[in-house]
Order: sequence, then C-alpha cells, then structure tokens
Amino acid sequence: MANDFYLTDLHYMNQWTDQNQSMYFGINSKVIKGDLMEVYLRYDKDFNLIIDRTSDSLKERNFGEVIQLLINDEEIETQWLPAKKINGDIGLASMINVEHLKEGRHNLTIATKSKYQEIHKKYLNRPFEINIPFWIDKSRLFKVQTKHDSLN
Repeated sequence: MANDFYLTDLHYMNQWTDQNQSMYFGINSKVIKGDLMEVYLRYDKDFNLIIDRTSDSLKERNFGEVIQLLINDEEIETQWLPAKKINGDIGLASMINVEHLKEGRHNLTIATKSKYQEIHKKYLNRPFEINIPFWIDKSRLFKVQTKHDSLN
C-alpha cells in the first residue's frame, strides 16, 4: 500500500463491544463531531518495564514521559487518566482538544519516545508507532433557527 496506515475498525472504540478485547490503543470514532477526541491505551504489565525507567522515585514515574501523541505530525500535550472500557479492559485515556482542526481527514500518531524505543523493542511485541486516520465533521445535526430566519 502507498500509505503507511490503513483503516482498521478495531482502532475505533465505537466498534468495540463487551464481547471482544480492545486493541492496545484506540480513539472514540473515525468521525469526530465534537471538540474532543478520546485516546485510549490498554494497560499491559510489560509497560511497567518502561515506566519504571522514567524516574528512580516511584511517585515521579510517569507514563506520559514514555508516549507521545501527534496530530498531523504536530506533538500535542496530554494528561493521562486511568480508564476502564465496557469489555473490562483497563488502561489510560486522554481527552484531546480538536476544535482547532479543520474539517476533513487528519492523522493521529501514537508513538514511543525515541529515548525509550530500545527498551520497547526488547520487551514489547508491538510497533514503536501507530497511525490512526480520523475525520473532523463540523456540520451540525440541527440548524439553529435565528430570528432573521423566521422572518423569511
């Protein structure tokens, strides 16, 4: 394929059910209609091997130090929170503000920061980076009628 990504329904959480296991990562939907997009990373005990290297102090260890998110190749700030999905999987989630993005296709990249890629390669059987395409739809479901509209 010419692109380095492809559409996979399992990258989108609205395709997950209580019957199947979530992917290691996902976003809420292919089409984002609001100002926020949820990014989810399923917990894997092997992550601890990388997280433990972020700080000698247990209290200062930080998953955010390991993973970076980019939209259209621009790094974005994240705040990770514990999350549990409908199928029982646990992980971390971050709500990303996408209101500044134009309508149309965009790309989310979830990547292990280069500083941690060697340990990632050694202990995790998954790629350093994944690309998830998504689309912004700014159309409104309901048109708000203004006083001017009602006069016509």
